[in-house]
Amino acid sequence: MPGATRLVLLRSRLLCPESPEAAQAAERDAAAELRRLDNLVAMRAAAHWLGARPILGEVVFARGAPEPIGLQLGTEHTVDVIDFLWSCLALFDDDAAGPDTQVQYRPVWEQLHSVTEARDRILRILEESGEGSDGEALTLERFLPEAATATDETGTPLQGPLLRASAWVTTFSAGLELAKQGDVALAQADAFASVHVRRPIEPGP
Repeated sequence: MPGATRLVLLRSRLLCPESPEAAQAAERDAAAELRRLDNLVAMRAAAHWLGARPILGEVVFARGAPEPIGLQLGTEHTVDVIDFLWSCLALFDDDAAGPDTQVQYRPVWEQLHSVTEARDRILRILEESGEGSDGEALTLERFLPEAATATDETGTPLQGPLLRASAWVTTFSAGLELAKQGDVALAQADAFASVHVRRPIEPGP
């Protein structure tokens, strides 16, 4: 029986009882109904409270394995102050004419390729070759600098791996930039397959 129908029937029994016994039974049923409604409100409040709690694995996450730091009991490190001071003085007692100095390390500068050069090279090759239009595509290797693809008679690259890697990286980055701007279109048939570059196909009238 729906809740509204049950309440209407209970109210009619309270207002118009058939007998004193029926009136007492209606009062007992009314009290039980009030307790049921109170329990329903409490259950809904509890459900709402549970639903608002953080969910493990979605909102909060369990802590991983504890770090070993601080778990080894009984380990103590003591320093003898006198020995420490004598060790410090020994660093300066080397009969040197001046203070100890160390040459600052500076990495060797490499003249690498730039993205700007790669961008201009892609547009120039597409314009000079006349290819890459009408759906035709050129592989990304065609846009590498000439020195990046030069090899000797044994097939060994004529330049270092860092410079060759910079040629690939800058050419690929320039292709992505041009594709984002809509100047070229990139395509790759499968993972690790050759990347093809072409001019974007103009929409028909």
